[in-house]
Amino acid sequence: MANTYTFQDPTVNAYLNHDGFSDCVFCVHWRLVGTSSQTDSEGNKYTASVYGTINLDLSNLDPSTYVAKDDLTKTIVNNWAKAAIGDSEVAALKAGLKENIDSQITPTTETFAV
Repeated sequence: MANTYTFQDPTVNAYLNHDGFSDCVFCVHWRLVGTSSQTDSEGNKYTASVYGTINLDLSNLDPSTYVAKDDLTKTIVNNWAKAAIGDSEVAALKAGLKENIDSQITPTTETFAV
């Protein structure tokens, strides 16, 4: 069983003007989704997700690498989020999603009404 992990559908907060840059993104609201290749009895893949918000470092904005609002893509914004979160924390998030998916596939608890 293999899991895939994808950052999806980010949204951003931007300053209208920051140090001469217009529509300057300072915050990313991100979502990381883990999807198993294994399916349940109805054919649905097991999934888990985690989301958060990360502020970007605006201390060294460079006009030569600045991305204008009209040029932003999900990939660019997700890469900013991943870089700001850091490799070790992204790995920890993926490990948590894997545990969640594993517990869906092989439950160790149950919930029921009495």
